[in-house]
Amino acid sequence: MEMRDFLPPASGRVVTAEGVLAFGASWEVLEPSLRRFARLMVRNTDDRKDLLQDAMVELWNLDPTRYDFRDEADVSYIRRRLIMRMWAVWGGDPGFSPNEVEALVDYRSTSVESA
Repeated sequence: MEMRDFLPPASGRVVTAEGVLAFGASWEVLEPSLRRFARLMVRNTDDRKDLLQDAMVELWNLDPTRYDFRDEADVSYIRRRLIMRMWAVWGGDPGFSPNEVEALVDYRSTSVESA
């Protein structure tokens, strides 16, 4: 799923240029690891797209203008929130702890310097 395919959900919030730009920049940083996580979770391509779309909606609802995506701590926090959301939407195995779910994705493979 490309960022250009995403339309912000009708959440009642005003869509601003700043919000759209922040969303695009943050999605570039987060997308590779979220794609890897979706591949680990499901085999079906359509299901992966659904999980990524849900992550996009969650990111939009979190308001990416509030975070600095050049800061590793902010990126890690948002990535964890999105991964846990994807896990919950898919009906994640209750036998896994949040730390075990996070360990499935290598966070260091995505540079935040380019954001």
